[in-house]
Order: sequence, then structure tokens, then C-alpha cells
Amino acid sequence: MNNLRTYLILFGGVFALSTSAIWVRVAAAPSGVTAFYRLAITAAALLPFFLLSKSCRQEVKALRRGQWVRTMAAGAFLALHYLLWFESLNYTSIASSTVIV
Repeated sequence: MNNLRTYLILFGGVFALSTSAIWVRVAAAPSGVTAFYRLAITAAALLPFFLLSKSCRQEVKALRRGQWVRTMAAGAFLALHYLLWFESLNYTSIASSTVIV
């Protein structure tokens, strides 16, 4: 039963990822707005797990300055990735954009 649950979760994730470009293309919002909401909703969905996990909070408190800088840079590059990917959907097909990304 646990194996089935794992496969269902995996299928749901792959399905969501494979259809995301379609939903972005259908949306009437600009690319920047779509990318912002994608990251904001994800952060909001993960926040309760972070707040309820004492070990996660302790790990974050133990981060050094350099680790914070690298973490923030990674987040900025992820946001830039989504912004450019969603913008590319305005110039090429969904399939081409997804393959390139």
C-alpha cells in the first residue's frame, strides 16, 4: 500500500509539472505575475511544514552568513528561471519551450 501511495504522489507531481506550461500559456496574466504567484503559493504551502518541524527551524537558525547568501542567490536564480521560461511561452510553442528548459 505504501508503494502505491508513493507512485500516486510521483504521478501527481509529474502530471502537475508536465501541464504547468499549458496553464501558464492559458493565463491572461503577465509572465512576472505568474512566476511570482507560482513561487508564492509554493512557499505558502510549504511554510506549515517548516513551522511545525523543530529540526527544520533549528537548521535554519544554524545557517552561517555565507549559506544565507547562497540560499538567497539560489532563490533569485529560480525566480529568474521561471520568469524567463514563462516569458518564452509568448515567443514559441509550449513543446519547444519545455524542451529548451
